[in-house]
Amino acid sequence: MEAEKLQAVEIQKNFYWVGALDPDIRIFDIVMYCEFGTTYNSYLLKGSEKTALIETVKDTNDSYRQFEERLNSILKKGEKLDYVIHNHAEPDHSGASYRLLSEKFPEATIIASRNGVENIKHMYGDDAEKFRFLEARDGLIVRLGGFTLSFMMNPLVHWPDTMFTYCPELKTIFTCDLFGSHYSSPKIFKDLLDEKETADMWKAAKGSYFDPIFGPYKKYVVQGLDKIKELELEMICCAHGPVIRKNIEEYMEKYREWSKITLPKNKVLIVHIAAYGFTNRMATLIKQGLESIGKDIEVKMLNFLETTETEIMKELGESRGLLLGSPTLLSDAVPPIMKIAANLNPVVHGTDPETRLVACSFGSYGWSGEAADNICQRLAQARVRIPLRPLKVQLRPSKKQEEQCVEWGAKFGRLMLGLDPVDEDLEKKIRIKQTSFRKVLNPEMAQNIGRKTFRDAQDGKIYKWRCIVCGEIVYATMPPEVCPACGVSQEVFVMEDEVENFPDDWELSETLQGVTDKIVVIGASAAGVSAVQAIREQNKKAQVTLISGESAPPYYRPSLTKYLLDDRRIEEEAFQLVDPQWFVENSVEFLLGTVVTNINIKKKRIELQSREKGAGKKKQISYDRLILAVGANQTLPKEKTSIFHKRAKTDILGEATSKKINVFAFRTLEDSKRIKSYIRANKVNSAIVLGAGPLGLEVMEGLLGLGVKEIKAIESRKHILSSRLDDQGSLLVQKFLKRHGVKFHLGYEMHHILDNSNNKKYKKTEKTASNLAHGIAIQSIDIEDTSLVEIYADIVIFATGVHSEMSLAKKIGLTTKNGIVVDSRMKTSNPDIFACGDCIEYKGFNERSWRNAQASGRVAGLAALGDSAVTFRVSVSPYAVAFAGLNIFCIGNIHEPTLESVSFVSQKIPAYTRLFFRDEGFRSVICGAMLITTETSMIVSIEQHIRAQTPFKKAIKSLIVHTFAKDKKKQVLSKRAKARISKSNIPNLYTLFHFKEGFTAFHRFLCDEFTEETLDFWVDAENYAQIPDNNKSQAPLAKQIFHDYLRYGAEKEVNIDHFARVECSDRIKNNDIDRTIFLTAQRQIAELLQSDLLKRFLRSPEAKPVIEKFGNLQDKIEKNSEDESTSSD
Repeated sequence: MEAEKLQAVEIQKNFYWVGALDPDIRIFDIVMYCEFGTTYNSYLLKGSEKTALIETVKDTNDSYRQFEERLNSILKKGEKLDYVIHNHAEPDHSGASYRLLSEKFPEATIIASRNGVENIKHMYGDDAEKFRFLEARDGLIVRLGGFTLSFMMNPLVHWPDTMFTYCPELKTIFTCDLFGSHYSSPKIFKDLLDEKETADMWKAAKGSYFDPIFGPYKKYVVQGLDKIKELELEMICCAHGPVIRKNIEEYMEKYREWSKITLPKNKVLIVHIAAYGFTNRMATLIKQGLESIGKDIEVKMLNFLETTETEIMKELGESRGLLLGSPTLLSDAVPPIMKIAANLNPVVHGTDPETRLVACSFGSYGWSGEAADNICQRLAQARVRIPLRPLKVQLRPSKKQEEQCVEWGAKFGRLMLGLDPVDEDLEKKIRIKQTSFRKVLNPEMAQNIGRKTFRDAQDGKIYKWRCIVCGEIVYATMPPEVCPACGVSQEVFVMEDEVENFPDDWELSETLQGVTDKIVVIGASAAGVSAVQAIREQNKKAQVTLISGESAPPYYRPSLTKYLLDDRRIEEEAFQLVDPQWFVENSVEFLLGTVVTNINIKKKRIELQSREKGAGKKKQISYDRLILAVGANQTLPKEKTSIFHKRAKTDILGEATSKKINVFAFRTLEDSKRIKSYIRANKVNSAIVLGAGPLGLEVMEGLLGLGVKEIKAIESRKHILSSRLDDQGSLLVQKFLKRHGVKFHLGYEMHHILDNSNNKKYKKTEKTASNLAHGIAIQSIDIEDTSLVEIYADIVIFATGVHSEMSLAKKIGLTTKNGIVVDSRMKTSNPDIFACGDCIEYKGFNERSWRNAQASGRVAGLAALGDSAVTFRVSVSPYAVAFAGLNIFCIGNIHEPTLESVSFVSQKIPAYTRLFFRDEGFRSVICGAMLITTETSMIVSIEQHIRAQTPFKKAIKSLIVHTFAKDKKKQVLSKRAKARISKSNIPNLYTLFHFKEGFTAFHRFLCDEFTEETLDFWVDAENYAQIPDNNKSQAPLAKQIFHDYLRYGAEKEVNIDHFARVECSDRIKNNDIDRTIFLTAQRQIAELLQSDLLKRFLRSPEAKPVIEKFGNLQDKIEKNSEDESTSSD
């Protein structure tokens, strides 16, 4: 006989409980013990028009069966479910919604907070796009017919996505976890429980429910209670435990009592453990130092072997300071002490300034002292304050070390009490291991570089300068005249910081300092050198070998084309990546002109062959850790029948060649020297350059500088620089190059290379300046119609792209795709082999740039030493190339098809600017740019505008007028940009801001809604964003705005999520104040205004005169825009 189906529990008419009971569960969410089981409460509201389900249940077979049967008892087959509301998206409330919607109600709309929607989408995975979502906001109302639901955002009343749902007709609030308990009873309602059951329920509500769930978030619980205290309430429907229909005030009072925050005493808890008593001795001495401060401080010392973890955590709850002491056992702290550190968490111990724990570590060790460091790293993860470096002593403390222990304890106490000034940078240095940038220019060299033309630079002071194109860092009084890495001019350097002490003494890790392994680095360009430097910054003991296949010391490869023009620069120290003497001084074995022929990964041995003539037999070296920084190779054609193939090994790979060989690759310094030597020796008049990308343009410039009169560029695409520039920009550059003597063959690919060997006669199919005694021809094929054409010249240079070098990696069996596959620590599929630079692929990215090469090299070097914390992040670098004074520059996001843009063209200068902007809902902000100009002053301005997310109109006004002041401009707007600027009958938030009557009416409307603070904040933030950075009024005004609107408990507090609030708070504390500080908060408020409040205002009677007058305002705006355009021509 089939079991009787479960029925829904009617709470009121058309209002049902359809949840599930789980009386047997004992462990909930890993950390909670459920003595009385739990429930998963779900509620169904059937309005006359629509039906809503509030919460579902945990997606287990039994829970879903109960839920489905109860739901089916009310919603008969064919009936519709319109909404599923999740006040909190944790799987114990939302887990069953995927199955429910997939199988029965695919048309239902899921309502949750913004964070809740994101969480649910992540749980649904790829199927999320099948469902409908509605982001709830304060003030959003859903009408069911007879029932009205409104929403209140309450982030961090457990999770950041938490909200409440209120039904005024039922005088009921749905609070999800708040007011719940892990107590399962078939009676469903709390008022039906007997006396014992009630006592058990309260027991479950506090210890195994409130404390673990809400204990870390007490201040947010209080805020949530304040939000609902004025509501008319007769029932609380929570997500766990009984439904509350009576004595609601009792719950409110208990939750307020439980949520009281007790400020810690001026008490320091010392928890220690020892193997031979030495760490215990240190603890006693540290206690003496703390007590020497006086009566203002209390010290409690607990030996872990003589107490319990429960007692320790109880004492910790009353303490302001914590000192953990442990000896080092197997290169780590002993587990009991690490467990205490692991019990700390950022929310409870590291967030609130009033209750933030102050902590540090100490310990004795035998031959290595990692324990104190490792404890400190865990403390840093918990975001507690760490005012001192950890204290370590080898074995028994000497008399001098005993004095240091006492002083260290006293110092900790004074810092905790605020009696001594705090070193604000120390905590960051401990949390994130400091690494140094290498010195490109020393102060003495900087004295000889250019005039000090930058207004912020002062005589004698050293600054940290950053090239905005490649990210190169230079420490000097002034930036170099040209970037040594990418060759751009001095104007594109921006000042980052003033350096009071030149960075020689950096934070070192004792763990890394002790490594004595043999580390071999193959490849000596940006990545390989950065890896070696990172190793030596942290370690002087490891044996380090650097192998380079080139005979020249490391140099700036991106600047090679500049050295076709100027011999002297090859000799300059600035051209060298690092002074060769540095390798000697830092005990780095540097093998130049050496090729790796084989690697035996089982024996960890490398076979080497010198490229010098008569070098003799191959030799072998061993390694413990290997770093592959082998870079990228030029992509060259694989023609089997041509002279190109016959000479591949000599021509293209850079071996010694005779004067008659006139086909060149361009990848190394040796290539550059060979090309220059050949041109001068043979009086070359014409050249074919294969490739019209950035490298091709720079090679052409170098050839013109060497006196080559005729240059013929072959490019397979229909436009030059097509991967970066749009068609209009590409044509502008092409015209400029033609005026300098470059002839283009676009849409052609190389088919064959011919030369005059065996006295072959050339067909003179085109006029050429070639000297046919040593001439060469390229037979090219038209990509579209496959017709052949022969192009003649004296030399051929390949300026094609590159591909990652993977031959060694493949030979030894490493995983490769478009590069050598690595993880975030640059580790390959072999745990003892790392890779970095242009040869790697990381998370599908193969972003080859100078900046990424240096960054990945540093990570590989530190990881090879054993640093487990360091990780790599891909950086997308700006794009820059120059030709004969014309600068081509691309930065930011310019390739998304959804972006809007505005273009300004001048054929006379020439100049071309295309600004890209994205819609932020309430305004458009600049997010990317293409710039073609003979001036470089605009590049820094554009980069700063993109970083600051300057509003679109303001960016145009400040950038374009300056750029085109010398020439009448032609303005080209995209269709959507035209639509945005064109006349509209309906105002948006941004246009209302400039419309006084409309703004006043909207503000009056919000006053009636009791939400005027949202608009007040938006206006104050908008006005604040117009203040220039570093203005004296900026910091005080930012603090005032935060105090008035964003701090918790502010008189005019606005409703933003926790993360936006904390971001502003942290930036103000760290004095990281600029025009963007309120951008995230302002964006959230703007979305609330635009998506809900403004729409309701525009539907109100007060808005009719506003809409009528708005058309006249738009006409005026358009006329002013035209006048501005004319005046700037």
